[in-house]
Amino acid sequence: MSSYDPITLEILWSRLIAIADEAAATLVRTAFSTIVYETHDYTCMLLDARGESLAQSSRSAPSFIGTMPETAKHLLKWFPAETLAPGDVLLTNDPWMGTGHASDMNVLTPIFHRGRLVAYAGSVSHVVDIGGCFGATARDVFEEGLRIPPCKLYSRGQRTKLIFDLFEFNTRAPEQVAGDVEALVTANAMGAQRLLDLMDEEGIEDLMPLATAIQSASEQAMRSALRRIPDGDYSHELRLDGFDDPLVFKGRVRVARGEIWIDYEGSSPQVRRGINSVLRYTYSYTAFGVKSLLDPETPNNQGAFRPIRVTAPQGCFLNPSPPAPVSARNLTGHVLPFIVYGALAPVVPELVAAIGGGAPGWGLSLQGEHDNDRSFSMILFLSGGMGATASRDGNVCMSFPGLVANVPMELAEHLAPLRFVAKGLIPGSGGPGRQRGGLGQEVVIESVAKTAVRVGIRAERLRVPAEGLLGGGAGACGEVLVNGHRVPDAKGMITLERGDRIVLRTPGGGGFGKPSERDPAAAERDRTMGYVT
Repeated sequence: MSSYDPITLEILWSRLIAIADEAAATLVRTAFSTIVYETHDYTCMLLDARGESLAQSSRSAPSFIGTMPETAKHLLKWFPAETLAPGDVLLTNDPWMGTGHASDMNVLTPIFHRGRLVAYAGSVSHVVDIGGCFGATARDVFEEGLRIPPCKLYSRGQRTKLIFDLFEFNTRAPEQVAGDVEALVTANAMGAQRLLDLMDEEGIEDLMPLATAIQSASEQAMRSALRRIPDGDYSHELRLDGFDDPLVFKGRVRVARGEIWIDYEGSSPQVRRGINSVLRYTYSYTAFGVKSLLDPETPNNQGAFRPIRVTAPQGCFLNPSPPAPVSARNLTGHVLPFIVYGALAPVVPELVAAIGGGAPGWGLSLQGEHDNDRSFSMILFLSGGMGATASRDGNVCMSFPGLVANVPMELAEHLAPLRFVAKGLIPGSGGPGRQRGGLGQEVVIESVAKTAVRVGIRAERLRVPAEGLLGGGAGACGEVLVNGHRVPDAKGMITLERGDRIVLRTPGGGGFGKPSERDPAAAERDRTMGYVT
């Protein structure tokens, strides 16, 4: 079958997505760490024989939308398709080939149908530890942990012991890391088997015509959506705390004839701490901004991103040169969709959102020992308030654009010697506007470990608040305290002794529109609910 009628195409397309979803369910059920099975910091994907994405699991971290196909191409340069055999599994966590930092494992499995390579199953997930420094304390990528070049994790079905030995000798939680990597392999195997079942059932010998039809439909949908934007040049600028000096994002957005180009010339140079964003990660979150704004309903695959071009000068913090540190690149990359939103706000105000306090999202990396001397490693994410839109107030404590989930307090207390003393919304933290920004949250955690707990903090917007949009006010800044004292470096390392308490107050989201235009009934409800002070 060389062409597909719309009904058949829709059915097969939906089945491919269902296969990716089943692979994701397999990953969640077999993973060892909460970062996968609770936080859902992963993706599972089917790619065609060229390494271009075909279908992606419905629940996925946006960062992996644009990175996995590029990672596949890097892996296939090292291991060309003609050298691969059934039972091979490829892996890398190199930041510039992968997802922008070494904490993400990228696994690619070739799929053979009747002796012919027809596709790939790909999966990515954050692992709980990769050695090196916590937080953004590293001064170069070599201090950030184990960096694995493209390699064969399995060769013709045989496990490469050396790679797993590297996890054993170089990470603080080798059982969890190795277990999660094996879960990625298992997820790929499930996706591969289900794809082969589909091909046999439908009599498909060559997957490329179906891949081409799906990707072409997605490309046409994106180009059609872009044509609804008036051709022209638009721009927007945002700032973050950074370290010694604020980080400046300068974005120029050019829309022309169904294509869009976002360029970050004029943005701050790369820095000597781990908040630099490699260009592929910069592309992913910028492209996600375009996709979520203009064509959110069409399923993700390579075709949707062909009309989107992203550039940044070499050596700026959005396109750093090795060996720049990059471990906390989410603190900068999560801002990028709001460059697109801010630039296009004058022409599509009904579609955009103000930036939230949850962009960038906060994180804690914790490592220590239980009373029985058993070690633990855990990553917790905390969200701030979302920015408001033209039609509604910002949601409270939502992860956007990261789209990761919280680890439930009860589970965190069960798996680690921690006690959650308090958790609640922060009144008055949402930016004022015709629509109010979402509130941040205050979380108080006490260490009950008998020995010191090492904590890597990833926090932003302690000095520069989340700005409002089109007349809206800024949200409140965040704050990190230990035993009542402000932490001097909220992107660094601290140690919690037994009984120490860390207080995390996440930022509020920006408001939308002039505060004077707010509905009096909505303002009264804010006062009644305690959302404003």
